Formats: sequence, structure tokens, C-alpha cells
Amino acid sequence: LGAASRPQQMASAAAAEEEATLEALAYTLIRITSLLLLGYVSARHLLPPGAQSGISAFVGTLALPALLFSSIAILQWDAVDWTIVAAVMLAKALTLACCVGVGVLI
Repeated sequence: LGAASRPQQMASAAAAEEEATLEALAYTLIRITSLLLLGYVSARHLLPPGAQSGISAFVGTLALPALLFSSIAILQWDAVDWTIVAAVMLAKALTLACCVGVGVLI
């Protein structure tokens, strides 16, 4: 009886972990989509036309660098999947090479 329930316990634990992962993904996607929608509505209907350049300057020179710094400061480096990082870097390098190649040809 105990040996037969062990695979069921493992399956239910895996299902619970997958459900938690999907919930975290859904939560993150909802937050990002909400922020994008808020930014769109603000830019189109709430902010005066000249405010976009000031907000862009603030975000580009202060807010985004501060966010990147704080994210890197608390990053747990042992939890980073370096194969994914390498794949992303390779994809970006290939995209850059293609763009430069097309730019030279045109």
C-alpha cells in the first residue's frame, strides 16, 4: 500500500508545483499588462502632450538604472540558469549581426 501511494504523492506534488508556477506566471502577466494599460491610458488621456519627454528623461536617466541596480543587488547568482542567459545573449548577438548586415547592404 505504501509503495503504490508513493508515485501518487510524487505526481500530486509535481502537479501542485506546476500549478504554483502557472499562478505566479499569471500574476506576473496580469501586473505587466495592467502597467502597460495604465501607461497607455495615461499617455493618451491624462497627461499633457509635453509631459512625455520629461517622463522619458526621468525613466531613462534615473528610474530604470535604479531599478536595474536594486534588482542586481538582491539577485541570487546561484539560482541563475546560465544556459538561458547564454542563449539570450547569442540570440541578441545574431540579431545585431543581421541588422548590421542588412544596414550595410542597404
